[in-house]
Amino acid sequence: DNDLDKVQALYDYVAKNFRYVSLSLGVGRYQPHAAADVLHDQYGDCKDKHTLLASLLEAEGLHASSVLINSSRKLDPDVPSPSQFDHVITLLPMTTPHEEVWMDTTSEVAPFRLLAFSLRNKLALVIPAEGGTPHLEETPADTPMPDSELSEVDGKINEIGKLEAHVHYTFRGDEELMLRSIFRRVPEANWQRVVENVNSGMGGDITNLKVSDPAATREPFTMSYDVARPNFLDWSKKKSDLTLPLCQFNL
Repeated sequence: DNDLDKVQALYDYVAKNFRYVSLSLGVGRYQPHAAADVLHDQYGDCKDKHTLLASLLEAEGLHASSVLINSSRKLDPDVPSPSQFDHVITLLPMTTPHEEVWMDTTSEVAPFRLLAFSLRNKLALVIPAEGGTPHLEETPADTPMPDSELSEVDGKINEIGKLEAHVHYTFRGDEELMLRSIFRRVPEANWQRVVENVNSGMGGDITNLKVSDPAATREPFTMSYDVARPNFLDWSKKKSDLTLPLCQFNL
């Protein structure tokens, strides 16, 4: 395996197996717990999860930097204060290949190197691991993979205007992260209700719902179902507007 494969494996391990607790834990909110404690407790805040990931990377000879950032507003470089930051993410400068690997383990189900939209294209304070000079740096502006939503509908309308269709979605990028987060937090027994709520504008009965594993982040996130709706089309009208049975995902 090359170093990038190791980094992805460690990122996946920390992101998915250690629950993110959005509380200011630790001494005075600023000191993280030791990596061994996080490993034992299996949960932590952003500082704790970064510390664990950085320690595991260090054991592989990879030196990760801490990145202080604000998830809700832009940084003001003229005000040097810890109160400007509300989040910690991880930056690993690599030599082979020569690139920077940005990671945020707190969303738990973000694909490797995908930062949430609120963290991208922002000025952040990078604190190098090996005593280098802290400096301000812009986070990546784009998703590491093409941001895409593929929607496929295969259906028919019978002679009395009833729609029967199979709908299949494939997501990558920001919508993928949003949907993975929702389905990870909602018990599987309630997944049907989530999709019915999203599909409420379209109406109809949803059956045969299939949702891919929210934690299987190396593959695109997929969702499919069958939808049936009576009186979908009035054949007696000379002109009708046909609305495809697609969910509307408003980010």
